[in-house]
This record gives sequence, structure tokens and C-alpha cells, in this order.
Amino acid sequence: MKIYIKCIIALLAAITGFSANAAFTYNPNDKTLSDGVWTFTATLVKNTTDELDVVGTDGSFEGAGECKIDLTTITDSGGNFYKAVSFFGVPAAGAQFLTEFIAPECKSFANKSCFEGKSKLKKVALNPLFSTFKNNAFKNCAALEEFSPLILNVTSIGDNCFYGCSSLVGEFILEECTSLGGNAFLGCKKITSVKIPKVTSIGTYAFS
Repeated sequence: MKIYIKCIIALLAAITGFSANAAFTYNPNDKTLSDGVWTFTATLVKNTTDELDVVGTDGSFEGAGECKIDLTTITDSGGNFYKAVSFFGVPAAGAQFLTEFIAPECKSFANKSCFEGKSKLKKVALNPLFSTFKNNAFKNCAALEEFSPLILNVTSIGDNCFYGCSSLVGEFILEECTSLGGNAFLGCKKITSVKIPKVTSIGTYAFS
């Protein structure tokens, strides 16, 4: 019965763009996260029992229809809770579907270009203690409007990090950032200001 229902949901997703937007469940046996529509790989990290290294780009990422990744609450069949502390990114196959990425425990992206070119991505929420944004993290995410938190403890922002995020609004406060890459905020015409009091290095064309 569960398999039958899952097939029906997937079929509706493929036809209508419907998404169940359910909480993700972790399966430690096959090391996957699934909300019933989208499934991708995840592994335990730091030898703990509750922290997950969520894999998109370097692993499987399968589903259909609109994709809203909300990793606020992750459980397994036994009722245990997990935290998604790192994310690898979404491969090209998922680019046309991803609209939201909510991960309040996420403090790092394992790869460069984690969300580069995700043209429908509108909302991102991360942990305020996020460490470093690597190159091209949100490059050309033109639909990205809502990013939180705007007050971050990042120490560096890589080249082209928010390049081309023309819909992004708000005021960034980066109290601990010492390095800002080239083109980091180029084309971000709706951002009102970026406060970086400790910056010692700013790349070329960092701002529009």
C-alpha cells in the first residue's frame, strides 16, 4: 500500500507540479532522505548519532514536480531526530524544480557552486553560524528573493557568491567577514547595504 501511494504522489508531481512538502525521513539502511516525492542521499558525520551530511551533487537526487527542501525536522522510523549540518548541493537534474531550501542547522556547503543556476530558487534559510560561502554558491539565482538570516558570522565570501541574484532584497550584516571575493554581490541591485566592518580583502567588482 505504501509503495502504491508513493507512486500516485510521484505521478501527480510529474503531471501537476504538486509537492507534498512533508518532513524528510532518514533511512539509515540505504542512507537516504525522502519526503515521499524527492529522495537524495545522506550520511552520518563526525561519528555522532544525530548529525547528517546531506548529499545532493555527489549522490542521488530523484523526484518530480516542485521541490521544497525543508530540513527543519528530520526523523527516522524509530522516532530519532537528526540535524542536517552540511549540504553538497543540487545537481543539474534538480535545477528546474528547486524553489526553497530551508536548513536551520546547516553550517557549511561541502562544494563550490552549491546552488549555482537554480533559476526557480526563491527562498533560502540557513544557520546564523554558517562558516564560509564558497565560490559561486548562489551564482545566477535570479529568482532568489528571501535569504535568512541576513546577520551572519561567515568569515569569508567566495567569488561570484551572489552574482546575478537580481531579486535578492535586504541588508547584510557580516560582522566577522574578512574576505569578500570578486563579483560577490555584482548584479544584486535590490540589496540595500552590506556591512563588513572587519574586511581586509575585497575582490574586483564585488558590488554592482
